[in-house]
Amino acid sequence: MFGTLFVKRTELYNAFVSASSQPSRQPSDDPSRQPSGAPSQRPSDDASLQAADDLAQRAPAEPSGLSPDDPSELSPDDPSQLSPDDPSELSPDDPSQLSPDDPSQLSPDDPSELSPDDPSELSPDDPSELSPDDPAAAEPGVIPSPPRLHRRRRPSRRTALTLDAIVAAAIETLDEAGVAGLTMRRVADRLGTGAASLYAHVSGRDELLELVFDELVGQVPLPDPDPDRWREQLRQVLLDLYRILNAHADAALAGMGRVATSPRALDATERMVLLMSLGGLTERVIAFGIDQLGLFVCATAFEDGILERSGMSPADEARYWADLHMFLNNLPPDRFPAMARVRPHMVGHGDLERFEFGLDAMLAGLEALSDAERSAAR
Repeated sequence: MFGTLFVKRTELYNAFVSASSQPSRQPSDDPSRQPSGAPSQRPSDDASLQAADDLAQRAPAEPSGLSPDDPSELSPDDPSQLSPDDPSELSPDDPSQLSPDDPSQLSPDDPSELSPDDPSELSPDDPSELSPDDPAAAEPGVIPSPPRLHRRRRPSRRTALTLDAIVAAAIETLDEAGVAGLTMRRVADRLGTGAASLYAHVSGRDELLELVFDELVGQVPLPDPDPDRWREQLRQVLLDLYRILNAHADAALAGMGRVATSPRALDATERMVLLMSLGGLTERVIAFGIDQLGLFVCATAFEDGILERSGMSPADEARYWADLHMFLNNLPPDRFPAMARVRPHMVGHGDLERFEFGLDAMLAGLEALSDAERSAAR
């Protein structure tokens, strides 16, 4: 970079010498305007050339030693006078002069003012100032800018962090990993956030499980109580709850061992208690019965989904049941005579049919217990 500036200063200095070697302005024909002591006639061409040669020979060694008697001397009042120490102050009459107002004018001491539009002013020592299209960019030892891959960003899965969004993500995680895999970190990853941000909405995993169960129970339609259809309505509520819990892996475990305290679970419990009251069941039977009915639904839904969560294919599951039925049919009847009599009913029935049987048995048993308790109180 400094070598380039030295070349430019030399070019400007040579321009100054060239301008100084030109013959002086021709004096006016008016004698009153001629300088004092100057001849009235124009000097000969030979004299002018000789004076210019003498000045050019002295200029490099003595740039400031202009003779007062030399006709090429510049008047102090002439705005075109040049300072011998500043080769950048070229005469306005010189077409090579750079205007101070010209933004392309360069300061000899400031390399940062090099014009970016002039490829000749780029420093060969600074690879960052080389234009990509400049042949100098391919010079040996100069490393060009490498190309960059513009990868498309994947769309963010970040969801607005609300309690409803957290519960929905927890249900998806539950379906994917079961209760054992339902962690705050996995739910946060599904939402595209950190686990710590979930604690602003839930206190921890236990509360999250309770909220998941509350959301699933809230999907059960609650009928308007009808005293004439109380048993049918109660049975339908419990059947719908079984189907919803069975549709989500391990979701039934969230309701086991827990007393209903969440809003939707409390609403469902209130409606079922009301239906049982309309059926004439005693208070003790209702209080114990509602607890056992909930446990029966959750336990059956969990058990019926064990094979689905085992990773078995549908073909393997069908083969398992066929082998189990064959095993029961091959039990020796002399050793298991009671089982041999009911064996036809032990095989060939689906989970839903068995659940409905158990539900009817429990409801009938609650009615029988209530009637017995009322009779004993008389």
